[in-house]
Amino acid sequence: MEVGVSFDLTIGSIKMPRIFSQRYQKNQLQDGKGTRTGHEWSKGITISIPVFILRVGVDFSLNFQVNNQLSFPADGNTVDPVKLAVEIEPFAEVTASIEAYASAYSIRGGVYGDGTIVRVSLPVTLSYQAGRSRGKKWCVALSSRLTALELSAGIFYQWWDWWDWDWGKRRTIKKFGKSKAIEKDWQVLSRCS
Repeated sequence: MEVGVSFDLTIGSIKMPRIFSQRYQKNQLQDGKGTRTGHEWSKGITISIPVFILRVGVDFSLNFQVNNQLSFPADGNTVDPVKLAVEIEPFAEVTASIEAYASAYSIRGGVYGDGTIVRVSLPVTLSYQAGRSRGKKWCVALSSRLTALELSAGIFYQWWDWWDWDWGKRRTIKKFGKSKAIEKDWQVLSRCS
């Protein structure tokens, strides 16, 4: 069994080029595996000043992502009885990270703040079940999800990585928690035919 999926975008009478096209084998459908495609842009700024044997600084980074994730819910795909489910989730996200630190020789420590400024997604699920009653075999569901100002903070340290000639993995000593200002899910459409 093989399934081909393509995703086209049309706004009014304007048809955009094909956004996504992929073929999947039976084992990918049953395991719920899919693909993720998209674009990501990042910009970082580092400011640091030497103070005696220490270096005091701030790292700030901003990350923009626009992605399309396609997956096959594992419980929605079987051969007997015939069931097929495909979920396409386009989403956009803006995240930020800031670290204030002091470093000496090959170790640095300080405080960090990580957060999602905004994340918006529009998941669409298309499903088919042969066992459903007539007129209900094909179903489509459209939702929207919004998360804004999801923030976390903590205290960290890092060792200098001599192989990569950069700071190694950030290790968290204490995490102060995670909070969200807005987290909303809406069911926009649910229809079977």
